[in-house]
Amino acid sequence: MTISEKINLFEQIRLLKCNKHYRIGDLIYARGMRWKNDRKIILSDPKYQDSILFKYLKTIDINRPEEINWESLASISKKFYKPAKNNLCVNIRCGDIATDNEFHQDCFIFNRDRLMHSIDNFLDSQTSSITIVAAMHYGSNDLLDNRYSYTDHNYSVNQDIINNILYSIKQEFKLPINIFQTSSDDIKFIDESFLELVFSYKCILDNGGFGECVYHVRNNL
Repeated sequence: MTISEKINLFEQIRLLKCNKHYRIGDLIYARGMRWKNDRKIILSDPKYQDSILFKYLKTIDINRPEEINWESLASISKKFYKPAKNNLCVNIRCGDIATDNEFHQDCFIFNRDRLMHSIDNFLDSQTSSITIVAAMHYGSNDLLDNRYSYTDHNYSVNQDIINNILYSIKQEFKLPINIFQTSSDDIKFIDESFLELVFSYKCILDNGGFGECVYHVRNNL
């Protein structure tokens, strides 16, 4: 893989520069300092009314952090159904965590060997390509002194890490690598990324709430 190929692939990863509210994992699991307020925003702001989270939150008591309805989320996901593909989807969590590994040490960007081992275990004769499902996500949490806000330095660190990962995958497995991307707005793109993993032929999920939700929905379909 040439330098230009690595740069091209990295630049295809969607940049979510300030995604404060639409965080699937945090809002389903009621995690973090803002989950209750952000659930209310999802239900009150018209721009979210066609989203998976809006439809899901309408089915639960949003004030009860312990309430999770996987059957409901699976049913909603089926209404957005996408045909399964004969490819391997790899979810890589990146963005704000790249310079904050205190709570994210188990994520693939800090564990390249574990990622490579997982891909090796999932490959079979049906696998014709590897699709990376990722987003450069910045939560911009103003309750934590904007700890998870975008910076040029953080973005550069991500670029170095992701490029090294893509190079390793290409060298080891000799398969075409694609970055999942769509022309949709950011909210719909997050939903589409979620569905791409839910309905993929096989998928490898990174640590974190987003991946955990995909896992449970796949088990309930």
